[in-house]
Amino acid sequence: MYLISGRSVMEIRLASIQRLIILAFLISTIGFSISKTASFIETQNFTIFPQMRGMTINAWSAEAYNSSDFDTSITNLVELKANWVAFTVFWFMEQYNDTEIHPRMDLYTASNSSLIHAIQKAHELEMKVALKPMIDILDGKWRGQIKPYNWTLWFKNYRKFISSYAELAENYNVELFIVGTELRSSQIYQNEWRQVINNVRSHFSGNISYAANWDSYSEYSVLPNYAVRFWDILDYVGVDAYFPLTNSFNPTLQQLISAWSNSASGWWGSGRNWTNELYLTYLSTEKKIIFTEIGYCSQNGTNTQPWNYNVSPTKDLQEQADCYQAVLEVFKNATWFEGWFWWNWETDPNAGKPGTPDEKHYTPQNKPAQEILRQYYSEEGPPDIAITNVTSSHTVVEKGSLVEINVTVENQGTYMKNFSLTLYTNDTIIQRKPLSLENKSSVTVEFIWNTSNVAEGLYLLKAYVPPLLGEVDINDNLYVDGALTVGNHDLAITCLTLSNQTIFVDETVIISVTIKNKGVFNETFLLNLSYTYVTDPVIETKNITLLSQEIVEINLFWAPPTEGVYMIEASLCAVLKDVNLADNVKSLYLYVIRNNSGGGSMSNSIRAK
Repeated sequence: MYLISGRSVMEIRLASIQRLIILAFLISTIGFSISKTASFIETQNFTIFPQMRGMTINAWSAEAYNSSDFDTSITNLVELKANWVAFTVFWFMEQYNDTEIHPRMDLYTASNSSLIHAIQKAHELEMKVALKPMIDILDGKWRGQIKPYNWTLWFKNYRKFISSYAELAENYNVELFIVGTELRSSQIYQNEWRQVINNVRSHFSGNISYAANWDSYSEYSVLPNYAVRFWDILDYVGVDAYFPLTNSFNPTLQQLISAWSNSASGWWGSGRNWTNELYLTYLSTEKKIIFTEIGYCSQNGTNTQPWNYNVSPTKDLQEQADCYQAVLEVFKNATWFEGWFWWNWETDPNAGKPGTPDEKHYTPQNKPAQEILRQYYSEEGPPDIAITNVTSSHTVVEKGSLVEINVTVENQGTYMKNFSLTLYTNDTIIQRKPLSLENKSSVTVEFIWNTSNVAEGLYLLKAYVPPLLGEVDINDNLYVDGALTVGNHDLAITCLTLSNQTIFVDETVIISVTIKNKGVFNETFLLNLSYTYVTDPVIETKNITLLSQEIVEINLFWAPPTEGVYMIEASLCAVLKDVNLADNVKSLYLYVIRNNSGGGSMSNSIRAK
C-alpha cells in the first residue's frame, strides 16, 4: 500500500471544472452561510521563532498568475503578515513510466511571463519568494510512484526542466529554489540527484532545498530505504509534512497537539513521534527544517489523512482551523525549525467561500483557519480574555430582594476584542452583556439579580466568556464564586410541653419550649412565656439569638400562684419579616388544684401540638 501526500492535481482540477459549471447557476440563486464551532485548550505563552511564515500559491491555468485576481489574492495574503510565498509551476509526464517531461499550457503550466509577474508582485509587496517546479502524471499516479523505463534518460530530461527554472529564479532574484518535490521512488539514485543539485547551483546563487514526502525524508522517517541522502549539499531539509495525527473525526485541539509526539496507529506504525523524528534529522544533517508543504482540507477527519483531498464529504471548518493551530503551537518555539509553506492559497481571492469549488479543499482563505494564521503570523498571539473576580453584595439575601453582583474581566491579549460576558446562578442565565475591551485593560461589570421569582436555596455564582477564535488559555474564561443563599426569616416554636398537666397548689411545673430558626438569617428575638387566668401576667421573657437552622430548648420552672385553669402561652416577639407567623405562638392548659388529701404530686406531662 502506498500512502501519498501529493494530491492528484489533474483529478482536483477536473472535478473543480465540473463543479464550476454547476456553481455558475447555484451562486446566482442560493445564499450560503458559515457555521463556526470552536474548541480550544491552554498552551504555553506565545512566542514565535520560525522565520518563514509562508504560503504556496498555485496557478491552475497558464495565465492565472498574470491576473488582477492574483494581485488581489496575494495582497490579501500579505495582510495576514505572511512574509514568504512559494509559486508552483507544473510540467507533466504522460505515464508514470515515461522519461519525457514537458509543459502543457492547455492544462496548468504557468507561462514564464505570468510566473515573472508573480515573482515581481511578491517582491513589490516585500515578500520573499520560493520557486517550486513540480511534476504531475497524467495517468493519475502520484509523482512519488514514477518508474521510468530508463532512469538515466529521465534524469537527463529532469535536469533540463529544472535548470531552466533555476535560471529564471536567478534572473528575478528568487530567494529559495526547490529542486524537486515528492519524487520518492527516485531518491534511491543519490548520485543522479547530486548531479541535478550541482547543475542547479551553477545557475542559481540562492538557497536550495528539496521537498521530500513526510514518510521518506530521512533515516528516521517511516520508509528509511527511500530516505533522502543528499541533504549535505542543500541548505535546508524540506518536508511535505502531511503526517497523520489521530484516528478521530472529531479530535480536540489538545489531541491534535499531542498527536505530533504520539500519533495514531496505521501502516506507518503506532505512537510515532513526528516532532522528535524531525528534530533528529536536524541534528544529523545540521540543516534547519522547512515544511515545504503542509495543509489540511476543511473536511471532517482531515487530520487522519492530511494528504487526502477527499477524506470525507462533510465540511468541517473547525477541524481545519484546529489542525492549523496545532501545527503552529507545536513548532512556534522550535529554534531548529525555519518555517512553513501552507498548501495552498488560490489566485481567486474569493476561494474557500461557501459555494465555491474550494470550500472543502485545502485553502484557508475565507475560513476560520485564515484567522488562526493571521493571529500567529502577525505575532499578536492568540486572544486571551480572563475573568479575574466575581463578588456579590451579600452572601445571604431575602427572597424578593435585588442583589448586586460585580464581575471583573481582563483582556490579557494584544489587541482590542469584542466578546460576551454571561452571569449564571447555578446553570440559569441571569444576564448576558456584550463587551468591547482594549488590550491589557480590565473592567468591572455590574449585574442586578432579582430574586423575586427564584426558589429558596443555595446558588453558585458563575461568570463565563465563550472562548474567542484561536484563544488557547481558556481556564480563566469561567469563574465560579462562592455560594449565595436566597431565603426568608422564619422562626418557629416547634414544641411546648409541661412536666405535668395537673399539679397541686404550691407545686412547681417545668415548662419546656423548643424553638427552631427555619430561615436563612441569624435571628435575635424575644421569647415571652405567659399565662391567662384573670389577667395576662408574664411568666418569663428571654432574649434569644439563633443561627440559621439552629434549634434550642428552653426549660422554665414555674409555681402557679393559686388554684385554677391556666392557659400557658409561648410567643416569639420582635421577629422582623417572618414569613410564617402562625408558628410563632403555641399554648396549652395547666390545671392547678387544691391538695385536700395530703397526697403526693401528680405526674402527667403534656405537650402542646
